[in-house]
Amino acid sequence: MLYRCLPIAAFALLTACGGGGESQVPSPIVTTPPRDTTLTLRITDAPVDYASEVVIQFSGVAIKPENGEEQNFEFEEAKSIDLLALQGSNSAILLDDQIIDSGSYEWIRLAVNAEQGVRDSYMITDGQEIELRIPSGGETGLKLVSGFTVATGGAANFTIDFDVRKSITNPPGLPEAILKPALRLVNNQEV
Repeated sequence: MLYRCLPIAAFALLTACGGGGESQVPSPIVTTPPRDTTLTLRITDAPVDYASEVVIQFSGVAIKPENGEEQNFEFEEAKSIDLLALQGSNSAILLDDQIIDSGSYEWIRLAVNAEQGVRDSYMITDGQEIELRIPSGGETGLKLVSGFTVATGGAANFTIDFDVRKSITNPPGLPEAILKPALRLVNNQEV
């Protein structure tokens, strides 16, 4: 009796597999990699009355992802920007549509050429050019420690508000002024 049921069981098994001689290949699982976003970073300033020019020479920008290594964007040519020309709605572009990963970032660092003895960054007050320097030089630059998040895809657009009035001190007896950051990051899509 067992031998009679065996051909019927084999036929039922072949019929259950779809028959017809064609094999069905399951669709591959497609995973979409995280999409990048673009970052545009501008700089602007509030007015001051003690200087006619405040020129800062930027050599690059660095950003630090929350879960990753610092990313550096060095400029091919340093950008000398007169911050006093950037008042009101005026701004200068530091990064333009730079592709970055989406996610959370801990900080932004502006690389500034403001070392002692080199007049890359300066201010003009009462017709006199005064060198601007950062005590730590090119090692620290100007750092914004406020974090930010960029969404997957699309574009992130920020402006750094550089408050010259609070950022420059001119101690008596020193031939140069000290540049101390008073920076604020503004999301242009929220303003």
